[in-house]
Amino acid sequence: MQRVVEVALWPFVGMYSKQDIASAKYFPAPDKSLDCGGIILHPVDGKVSISPRLFAASFIEFTLHWLYVLGAILSGILPHRSSDVRPATLVFGVGAESLFNEGNDSRFVNYCRAGPIEPLARARRLIVQCSARSGEASTKEFMYVRFPLAALIHEARLGAAKRLSMLVCHLASPFVLLLAVIRSPLLMLLARDIAYSNAVEILDRARMIDTVVITNSAFSAQPLWMRGTAMRHFVVHMVWYSQNTIPFVYARDGVVSDVPNYRHIRVDQTWVWTSGYKAYLEKLGLAGTIHVVGPILWYLPEKPQLRADGDLRIAVFDVTPVQDEVAQRIGLISNYYCATNMIRFIEEILYIRDELESHTGRRVRLLFKHKRGYNDLHDLRYIDLIKRLSDPGAGLELVPFQTNMYSLLSSCDLSIIVPYSSPAYVASHLGVHAVFFDPTIELAPSFERAPNIDFASGRDELLRLVTDAIGAKAAAVGDPAIRS
Repeated sequence: MQRVVEVALWPFVGMYSKQDIASAKYFPAPDKSLDCGGIILHPVDGKVSISPRLFAASFIEFTLHWLYVLGAILSGILPHRSSDVRPATLVFGVGAESLFNEGNDSRFVNYCRAGPIEPLARARRLIVQCSARSGEASTKEFMYVRFPLAALIHEARLGAAKRLSMLVCHLASPFVLLLAVIRSPLLMLLARDIAYSNAVEILDRARMIDTVVITNSAFSAQPLWMRGTAMRHFVVHMVWYSQNTIPFVYARDGVVSDVPNYRHIRVDQTWVWTSGYKAYLEKLGLAGTIHVVGPILWYLPEKPQLRADGDLRIAVFDVTPVQDEVAQRIGLISNYYCATNMIRFIEEILYIRDELESHTGRRVRLLFKHKRGYNDLHDLRYIDLIKRLSDPGAGLELVPFQTNMYSLLSSCDLSIIVPYSSPAYVASHLGVHAVFFDPTIELAPSFERAPNIDFASGRDELLRLVTDAIGAKAAAVGDPAIRS
């Protein structure tokens, strides 16, 4: 069911967005089947089937992963370069920008060892998924590879009998898959998982897997070998590095909705930022223990940046928009984070900056931080605007996206954040005032309430809240220059 939702959801939503719903009595038409990314939905009887195209693509995917695992099994017979025989913690879904900073992984390593995520803190051997390595490992206890599981299969000291058993079971898995899909062709959706399942079972019996840590980037599917607590000895943890996952509520209709995939998440333990988000996941039916540990940024707090001037400092956090055609392709019926809205977000903040300078007689610096770097899916109109505005004296001071958010926010008087991005909760954690700013005046304030977080609908309300926040801070520190 989880895989059906993963494959079919966005094509279905994209198909729905193209319909003239006002003139259609039904959608979908009850007498027609729908091809949603290769998942065929039959509205009359509720059946689900798989298209020949997706069946073939899934088999090819199985074959590639099966061959890769076969290579890892066979290469493990050869003499090993590694002498580390301890059970491994497998880590999946941490972005390369969080793993490496300034050419090495020391910031990430320090977070794992001293941070609040218990399975990472106690781990002594970590094999971390990394598809684009951009730095050096600072310790031999951390290995960065594209396929952590295959790396462990290669590295594991299993002995001849267990490795031979793994090889025989792996060679038999295509026939197991064939028998399964003869009974139910839809099971081909799980083919990739079957390529790994036998090897994982043997590694687990040999106690070579200590823990598995995944992130919310794997929200849409957890493979078969991660499921079934009673059939394995290792524990699966999901770490939520972001909480901006709840669909917006629009003021015009007040409709509350949830992303369907979240109902199907299956892990043993979950790690989140806030109590409110814990309650949200529990409401969706997420099983297992949920730990609330504060902001999860993959690095530890640092000292605030020194302020050598008397300027007012405002941190600004955006969401870089994707191209309109990309949004349409992934089924975003109403893409709030489109270039038009994000450009308006920036322009309104520049207006607020000018008003504040006029009101206070002091320079106002806008420290602007992206979550991560640009890629080919992002909208060039927005990128070009930010490049122009971040020229010297043009209005924005572009902060490198690798900058420690704790030190940045601690050095600022307040922050303005696009709804409902997670930096607001970092600011709240630090006691720094934050304002979610909706320039479109379309959203209802549906965010999780927390100390020092406000919501502004339109620039007039933003100006009022920002002015009040700066005045309140001035009064607290006894700064008459700001208070005036």
